[in-house]
Amino acid sequence: MIAAFVTLLAAMQAQPASIATPPEIDSRPGRPLGVFPYPAEALRRRQEGTTVLSLHVSAKGRVTSCAVSQSSGADSLDQASCTFARTLRYRPARDASGNAVPAPTSFPMHWRLPPG
Repeated sequence: MIAAFVTLLAAMQAQPASIATPPEIDSRPGRPLGVFPYPAEALRRRQEGTTVLSLHVSAKGRVTSCAVSQSSGADSLDQASCTFARTLRYRPARDASGNAVPAPTSFPMHWRLPPG
């Protein structure tokens, strides 16, 4: 199986006033990020790009919805981005009282072909 490193950067959307702390990707040890199988079709076509996703993260830190807000230009990369995003775990957003609350966030996924 061919895998490619995926650069992961979490960019936050404007948060509702009730959100004191936005959701953050849980990247503690034991939760590796960065390697995901490159979609076979995109690999065959030598496609790269960045897909920006609009996500909704539950109060339990799980992605409950995913939509492509900016396409990479390759359907297979866009679809794989949502598939990958749904595997991520987040530290949930918190309100001013420190309670976990659901919240929106955005997530850019940068697809780069493996060397060679």
